[in-house]
Amino acid sequence: VTNITNNLDKTNKGFDVYIKDNSDANKFDVKLGDVKKDAFGFDAGNGLAIARDGKKIIYSLQDDVSIGKAGDNGKDGKITVNGKDGESVTIKGKNGEIGIQGPKGADGKSNSVTLSGKDGTIGVQGPTGADGKDGNSVTLNGKDGSIGIKGKDGENKVDITTGNGKVGLDGTDGETRIIVKDGNKNNELATMNDGLKFKGDDGTAVGVKLNNQVNIVGGAKIVRDHETITNLTDNNIGVESIVDETDGNNAKMKIRLAKNLSDLESITFNSKDKTNPMKIDGDA
Repeated sequence: VTNITNNLDKTNKGFDVYIKDNSDANKFDVKLGDVKKDAFGFDAGNGLAIARDGKKIIYSLQDDVSIGKAGDNGKDGKITVNGKDGESVTIKGKNGEIGIQGPKGADGKSNSVTLSGKDGTIGVQGPTGADGKDGNSVTLNGKDGSIGIKGKDGENKVDITTGNGKVGLDGTDGETRIIVKDGNKNNELATMNDGLKFKGDDGTAVGVKLNNQVNIVGGAKIVRDHETITNLTDNNIGVESIVDETDGNNAKMKIRLAKNLSDLESITFNSKDKTNPMKIDGDA
């Protein structure tokens, strides 16, 4: 009888249920000896759904999952999915970031891709070097519409953007150009609509676009013996390259006749009315 009484007493006390750890803060008891049955329930936390199938309790993941809490007292949410070879995908509520880590190669290095909603950037990061230097990378900046590129070991960084550039051959206003920023230097990229301007003694500048031909002519009819030109001389005309004194950005190619001419066969002089020519040749 004593044993039966003891067992009934234990049964009437019920049992304890705890979560995480068996502490007073995380524990509650369920009584069995009361007239009214005691009960405890199951609930679904954030992102989970709960259902009952007979005596089975089924948990499942909701179609729409929200992690973290907005507001001053909130907490940033984060989801990380790890692969067996060191690759991972991480979604962070802070700054709206998605990080993708590639698998590590035989050298222990890996690549990564980062998408940030804060500034609208996409970053592609190469492996970090053995000496700890940054790897090569490409960053697309949505904030200012630029592309940042770093070379090997994170060096030789340039930023590519667009801007109002120098006037082209076709316009008077600055054209929209691709600009490569190298430190404090801005290098504008030329297009096929750009080119060079040529100006002679008549003072008229002629613009020639890239991939077009400039013909330089002297007026003499060429006489050939097979591949050899036989009626022109050498070393009688010099070309001097100088900076244009009117514009320090322009160059001048100055064509000059030698003071002492050689290898000439004849010279013909005409009167003003071209009625009385005079010829000097080597037979005179």
